[in-house]
Amino acid sequence: ELVTLAQFMLFWGVLFFLSVLVVLLKHEAPVAPDEEIEDIKAAYVAMYKIIRLPAVGSLLAVLLTCKMSFSVADNVSVPMLQDQGLPKQHLAALSFIATPISIVLPSIVARYTAGPRPFDLFVTCYIPRLVLAVASAGGGDYAPPG
Repeated sequence: ELVTLAQFMLFWGVLFFLSVLVVLLKHEAPVAPDEEIEDIKAAYVAMYKIIRLPAVGSLLAVLLTCKMSFSVADNVSVPMLQDQGLPKQHLAALSFIATPISIVLPSIVARYTAGPRPFDLFVTCYIPRLVLAVASAGGGDYAPPG
């Protein structure tokens, strides 16, 4: 057993308490009067104007549709592996290992996305991820029974 329920709850309780302290004790710099939005309608009008920009519309279309190609593989591969006999404990261990990676990875990737062409990393990684998604969806058929 990796951790008991009491240890798990204590860890997340302390983390929650510390994050609440940060929120309560952190002071924000005042907003310049010319940048302040007067009401909620003005905020939505500003957002609508931004969304209407051609580059933003294209980006929204790509980001909203690109996940469709991964959804089947992401949602089918785990039950397929369980049908082949992979224990749920192994999947939980993989999830446990992947969580810190998913927390640290954005800070590593930030240096590649902060330059003049931040979308290049996404474009470069899209095709390999698509190939891996197809392989993981079809890989359960060739996995040895558990």
